[in-house]
Amino acid sequence: MTLQQLYNILQTLNLPVAYHHFESRQSLPFIVYMNESDSTVGADNKVLYKAKYVDVELYMAEKDEALEIQLEALLDSHEIFYEDPDEVFIEEEGVFKRTYYLTI
Repeated sequence: MTLQQLYNILQTLNLPVAYHHFESRQSLPFIVYMNESDSTVGADNKVLYKAKYVDVELYMAEKDEALEIQLEALLDSHEIFYEDPDEVFIEEEGVFKRTYYLTI
């Protein structure tokens, strides 16, 4: 899967979505995603498997479990593996950030 394909999938939630950052301030909720690293597995001088490790960050004004379930169902429906998400409250911004660690 490419980053563009992931972007297209995330856009189906009808939220603002950007790679790495937005150029202007956005209304909550919104999604930011970024390619944290890549990995390859190989043998016999060939790459057998490539993976991208992508963080998908869901920013919310308040905890919204329905939106989280919707995002997780979307990832599941596209068979996108994600690690256990973590969540923090960013006090200086007054927002919740829930991060999903994807392997695509």
